[in-house]
Amino acid sequence: MKKKKKKIALIEDDANIREMYKMKLEMDGYNVVCADDGKKALEVIKKENPSLVLLDILLPEKDGFDVLGEIKNSQDDSVKSIPVIILSNLSNNEDILEAKKLGAIDYLVKAKVTPNEVADKVGSFVK
Repeated sequence: MKKKKKKIALIEDDANIREMYKMKLEMDGYNVVCADDGKKALEVIKKENPSLVLLDILLPEKDGFDVLGEIKNSQDDSVKSIPVIILSNLSNNEDILEAKKLGAIDYLVKAKVTPNEVADKVGSFVK
């Protein structure tokens, strides 16, 4: 029996960055669903119920903090329990602390990690 691919929601408004991470994660065997703004992100997450969310902070419509807050405060336990990793270029301590306070399991700064490192991090949380 073929193992079902784990689903990752990739929320990123920059098409080039989104495509780069999507390709890497798909090469590693994940099924990747994407959204390019915060509003669509919540729709995709509720509809697709991914195993993990990679979430940018600077997004149109709703920023990543709002999206993270809505995920973690959801009435739906299957949504609330989805692990969220922030993947952002914002690297100041206030943003990192805010994300952790809201429930992110990790915070990766795009400029400091490679797609391979991001995929490894995803793999460490998604078995």
